[in-house]
This record gives sequence, structure tokens and C-alpha cells, in this order.
Amino acid sequence: MVRHGLIGLVCLLLVAGCSTSVPPAAGDGGGGDGGGIADGGTSDAGATDAGTTDGGATDAGPADGGSCTPVALTAAEATPSIVVLVDGSSSMSVAMGNTTRFDLVRAALTDPSGAIARLQAKAYFGTSVFASAQACPQLASVLPSLNNAPAIANLLASYAPAGSTPTGLAIGAVVSLLSSHAPPAGSPPMIVLVTDGLPNDCNSTTPNTGPAITAAGDAYAAGVPLDIVGIAGVDTTYLQQMANAGAGVTAGQPGAAYFTGSDLTSLESAFGIIFDRAVCRLKISGGTVDTAKASTGTVTLDGTALTYGTDWDLADGSTINLLGTACSTFEGAAAPTVDVSFPCDAVTP
Repeated sequence: MVRHGLIGLVCLLLVAGCSTSVPPAAGDGGGGDGGGIADGGTSDAGATDAGTTDGGATDAGPADGGSCTPVALTAAEATPSIVVLVDGSSSMSVAMGNTTRFDLVRAALTDPSGAIARLQAKAYFGTSVFASAQACPQLASVLPSLNNAPAIANLLASYAPAGSTPTGLAIGAVVSLLSSHAPPAGSPPMIVLVTDGLPNDCNSTTPNTGPAITAAGDAYAAGVPLDIVGIAGVDTTYLQQMANAGAGVTAGQPGAAYFTGSDLTSLESAFGIIFDRAVCRLKISGGTVDTAKASTGTVTLDGTALTYGTDWDLADGSTINLLGTACSTFEGAAAPTVDVSFPCDAVTP
């Protein structure tokens, strides 16, 4: 078990020849909805991969198969790299309440009590504002870094919306930016797109969603998943298509979550859910868990047992999400310790 920035993940995997008894399952629980969210069938705390491991499995099991030897795993706390890609087209200067659409987004992202300020020591935050005024795409960017809230605030305060909305080209440009300025080792990258309408092509006002949806899928394939936040009543079919493409959802699978906001409170809530989810992902190595048996696992945070479905869930066979209060506790701890175990029939080494 590793402390001081490392999360001890201890999974007891039982090898062939062990007893067939299975420990009782952790109790199921429902996750709460964070508000301002439209969900296409998935939890609004759905996961994207994050984290790297600093240790590997060891197995000193006996040759006669008469007993089982525990397999201990360790993993380092992940620090995600998050680029917030903000629509800077001319429509973002339209009034929304007593402000403009762009200034509403700026306020939600730079609020001193908001998610970026709260989590800037636990995630590499950056931002890019896009349009097509002098170039296409025209991108103004602050590269991801720790404690980056002031630089992000300065960029957004100096930007004046203009031009059209070449969303697909802007997504591709951010993926290239993350490739040429690679995140630190072990930092999983992601894009959070914030927009007020359908995309179009360079110097055009005719909606064209195809290139943006393709770019979101290409970003996911390149290892850069994408979340989307729509404001001012963006078409929900487009939001769902973008969310699915950015999460790698294929035909027949439940739709990925997308987010909407109509005021400062709902926008801050959407950003908080997305950013908390990224920080509270834990990567397991040394074995793959059968997702159908996720509820048979046992997870503790600093010695306190967590409830499956309420405090944690399994995003995939190698990724655990901490949810709700458990996520908040994890984020607030200086050196949290997470212990994880699954019965032998739930794990493939």
C-alpha cells in the first residue's frame, strides 16, 4: 500500500484450485443526478480511462494448486489533462439573461469557487477558444498546466467572439496540440467542448454536423475522449451524436451522457460533474474484472467501506470510478488510500 500521492489498490485474486465460495456482494445503490444534464442512457458519472500504474502483479502461488496466494497491485493517482474547447463564434456574443453567452461560459469556468479553481492542483487544465475570423480554424490557446486558473481567466477575458463555427477542424487542431505538447506521462488527455449551436464550415453559416461528429470519433480513436456541453438550446440530437462519437459508443450500446446549461448554476454543475469524474478515475492493472460481476467487488477509501453504485462503479474491466461523496472525500485527501478486492471468479489475470 502506497501513500503520499499514491493510492494503494490491493486486489485479492484467487487462482485455480481455490474454494468456489464467493464473498457477499457490496450493496447496490443509485447515483444522484447533478442537474443540467441530459443523459442518453448512461450514468452522468460515466468514466473515461485515467491513470497509470507504478507496480505490477506478483504471483508466488504453489505448484500443487492446493491453496491461493494473494496478488497485490499498486497504482499511482492519475492527474488528467483537460482542454476546455470553447466556441468563440459570433453567436456567442448574443445576450443570455443579463450577460452574453460567451461571458456566461467564462464566468462558469473562472469562478473562484468553481471546478477549475477547486481542482487546478489535481488536473492539468488548459483552454482553446475557436472560430474562423482571420484563420480557419482560428485558435487561441492556453496549454494544460497545474494551477492554471489565472492564465485561463486572462485568455477568456481578452477574447471577443467573431466568425463562424468550424467545430470539426477545431477538435482536430486540439488533438494535434495535445500531440505536439504531450501531457506528462500517465496523464490521460480529454476535451470538453462548449458550444451554443450547430457547427458550420469556414466562413459559412450553413449547418454541417458531419465533420464535427467525425472529428469527435477520430479524437476518441486517438486516445482523447470528448465531452460536450451545450448552451442556449443546442439541438439535442446533435449533442447525443457528439457525445456518442466522443465516448466511442457504437450502434446498439446505451448513449453517452451529454450536458446542457442555461445559467451560471447549471453550467458550473455540468463542469463540476465532468471534471470530478476525470479526477476520480482509478486504473487497475494486473487483471481484468468481469463487468457483469462488478458488484461482487469490495472497495474501501481510507478504511471506510464504499457502496457499489452509490460510492463507486466499474467503468470497464480495468477502471474504477469514485462517485459522489466518495469522490469529494478522495479529492480533499492529501494521500488517500483505496483498497480494492474481487473474488477469483470475477477476474481474469
